[in-house]
Amino acid sequence: MSTVDGVRYEADGAVATCTFDKPGSSNAMDIPMQARYGALLRQADADPRIRAVVVTGAGRAFCPGADLGLLDKIATRPPIEDNFHDVLAAATVGVPVIAAINGGCAGLGFVIACSRTSVSRRRARSSPRRSPAAA
Repeated sequence: MSTVDGVRYEADGAVATCTFDKPGSSNAMDIPMQARYGALLRQADADPRIRAVVVTGAGRAFCPGADLGLLDKIATRPPIEDNFHDVLAAATVGVPVIAAINGGCAGLGFVIACSRTSVSRRRARSSPRRSPAAA
């Protein structure tokens, strides 16, 4: 399992995990990270073995938003429209995508989290659900 462009991908049986892993910037998004994230979700969607994807962040943050260096470049070069498709890839793929929010989440991170089902660590621990079979 290796990290490429700030995103780590691992498939374990029917579940794939995309982990934002840029510890120096608390997982802030830059263009290569956006492109990798979108590509990995499309890869998981095309793989018939994958039934769900979990997106999370390494360390103490999920994703605080865009890398500030990316924002500096917007004034001189408008963002590429394809990058928005990558950020919103979870809303367009057929495989269920679950955002496991493990810490700071704002800006682009918030957009990613809201584009599909989201679960926070606090809620998962404090609100256990009974399965329909147990009812």
